Amino acid sequence: MPAYTLGGKRLYILMFEIGVLVAAVMRYRRDPLTGLLGLIGLSWFAIALGILTPFFRWAFSVVLVFSLLVAGRLLSAEWCATVRRAVWALTMVYAVNNVAGDVYVLGRDAENSPYGAVAQALDDKIPDSARVLTQLEFWFAFQRNPVVYTPLWSDGVSQLLADNKVDVVVLSRALAGDVSPTTGQKERLYGHEYGRIYATASSYARRYGKSVEPVATRGYGEVEIWTLSGRR
Repeated sequence: MPAYTLGGKRLYILMFEIGVLVAAVMRYRRDPLTGLLGLIGLSWFAIALGILTPFFRWAFSVVLVFSLLVAGRLLSAEWCATVRRAVWALTMVYAVNNVAGDVYVLGRDAENSPYGAVAQALDDKIPDSARVLTQLEFWFAFQRNPVVYTPLWSDGVSQLLADNKVDVVVLSRALAGDVSPTTGQKERLYGHEYGRIYATASSYARRYGKSVEPVATRGYGEVEIWTLSGRR
């Protein structure tokens, strides 16, 4: 279970998002729609905790949608003046907390290479007709290519390469660790698989491929490019 989504670093945010769902269920008799939305959100959260190992963050985004819907209805509900002020105050703290987190991340990564520039540099080096094996972070660079493999699991990578289904391999060692390609946070799920994918693909490329001048970046590491001639 990720330490960020359900962990102490965003404890207030988590308490707010789950708390509004609980509050909605408690108001079911007064506002059935709000209560139903809260019940669906809590049910999804409970089911996801039970069947997803580890608990993926995209699963919690579903809970977030219901939390925001419920929060909007609670803010417009009829309350006494004291409760209304408390609801608004808690919601404002929640909003500021989220904005502060976004500002921190943007400031931390402000000096990274623009993704658009990285994608363009990779696209310029690789023919549009090539079948590409790459990491998920670079998928957008190859939107014109007919086939782009972005494996999340190491199973099958060796077979793809051995069957000559790949023309170009694009990899970065910096992205072969335990960091999620969608959130940038460390995840145990990726700790072994991404390393294995990189090791398998780069080993094959070095043996059977021809190196193209790599693309140097900040934030994505040095991006290696290999053209393959197939197994000899």
